[in-house]
Amino acid sequence: MPRREAGIVNVDVIFYLRLTVDGVRIRKSLRTDDYQTAVERKKESIAEVQVQGGLIKADGTLEEAIQSFLDDPVRKARVRPRTVLTESERSKPLIRVIGHLPVRRITLQDINRYQQRRLSETFKGTRISNRTIGMEMELLRLVLKKKKVWRRVAADFQMLPRNSKEVSPLSDEQERKLIEASRTKPEWINARCAMLLSLNTSMRACEIRGLQWRHLDLQSRTVRIERESTKTDAGARIIPLNRDAMAAVTELWHRAQVLGICEPDHYVFPACEYTHFKGEQTKDPTRHNFNPTRPIASRRSAWRSILKKAGIKNWHFHANRHQFVTKCGELGVEEEVLKSLVGHVDRKMLELYSHARLQAKRRAVEKLDEAAVTHPTDTEQSETAKTAVN
Repeated sequence: MPRREAGIVNVDVIFYLRLTVDGVRIRKSLRTDDYQTAVERKKESIAEVQVQGGLIKADGTLEEAIQSFLDDPVRKARVRPRTVLTESERSKPLIRVIGHLPVRRITLQDINRYQQRRLSETFKGTRISNRTIGMEMELLRLVLKKKKVWRRVAADFQMLPRNSKEVSPLSDEQERKLIEASRTKPEWINARCAMLLSLNTSMRACEIRGLQWRHLDLQSRTVRIERESTKTDAGARIIPLNRDAMAAVTELWHRAQVLGICEPDHYVFPACEYTHFKGEQTKDPTRHNFNPTRPIASRRSAWRSILKKAGIKNWHFHANRHQFVTKCGELGVEEEVLKSLVGHVDRKMLELYSHARLQAKRRAVEKLDEAAVTHPTDTEQSETAKTAVN
């Protein structure tokens, strides 16, 4: 689109925006006599001129724009089906609150009012978190960016601060209780083995869910994570299996052999439903309706039951990955090796996952005591301080 660089001019005290679009000269009042305010309104005014001139197809309401974005066949082919479902859920409050607004008339004030309203709402008695609102804002950004109107508000828009709670790592006793609790019921085999894999390999939940037998090499005791089942390019990696992880894989392999679902393309954690016999629900693992061509839908119920049995609260499945990083850090594993195991690109992300336990911190500072040549007494320290003052 040929266009001359837009400029601001002062005409009779009021500032105006002057620009040429496709050979047409346009002058638009910025409705202010203050230069700094005029500069701030410049971008918004340029976008409005482009929209009104038909250069950008931003007609229709936000609801229509969101629906068009979600139904885009090109994007559907590029993202995962779960992402489409998640974005569809995030769009519901946006459509309910500001879906009636014309896309080209959405302002920063509208977005800020939306965030404030969402902060005042509750879901099942719980306040909507800043993180949830932030994910809704990310969807809104994508929709407006596709319509070429996001830049009007991009410079001044600010996300709500994340109220993230730092998860403290489990103590050795808590981890032992968690593992023991997972063994109390045979029907918790999926949740137990998935937990052991996460604790000993740092695998994400999505990586474990997408695991197929072709990804496992029982002879070399390794697991291969492919790009299609992980979060980032760095997530594609090969992880050696230690004793506990190998025990979990072996248990799952024996079950797969008994059930005849051990082909290379079969999922390690297959989709299954308990089968009913004579009106009663059986817990016999050999009588499940397994579909090894599809991964397990969820193990959330069993995971929550294990946590309750172990008496552990506020511990999400993803925190097992944090536990792995923390323990490796305490054992002195080199940073580059740890990054390759976890699938991180930079140190900043690695530090986010590492939580040094108090015991490790105490051992670190006590090493200074061991290395000290002399330990001055309180009297000596007092005399030194007086001398320094005088």
